[in-house]
Amino acid sequence: MSVLEHDATLPVPPDAMALRAALEQARETVRAGLLEGRGGGELLVQLSERIIELITPPCAQAVGRALARFGKLAIVVVGGLARSEHCPHSDIDLMILCADPIAEGEAEGEAFGEWMRELCHPLWDAG
Repeated sequence: MSVLEHDATLPVPPDAMALRAALEQARETVRAGLLEGRGGGELLVQLSERIIELITPPCAQAVGRALARFGKLAIVVVGGLARSEHCPHSDIDLMILCADPIAEGEAEGEAFGEWMRELCHPLWDAG
């Protein structure tokens, strides 16, 4: 599943506080599964899939806002999350790919920095 696809049957929180609660619930599911004797690998796959479903809507919205200003870009999940090995409380590694170079320090570069903050800060706030 890519960052811009998600399972519409699962509820997706609209804000950082709701996202934080959903992430905690997903982590608690891993804890409970381990106590039940379920395999850790299976639980990490499920956690990874849920996290991707939770972060997809804000990432897709951010890409939509950026297209008119910065051209084609993509948000790519990398690291443990991309390998479906995301551990509870691990950081989420995202890579931003831009089709066109963004000049650093110029007005466009500063606007891109602001867009990055709009993308990252709610995710950081969610924990």
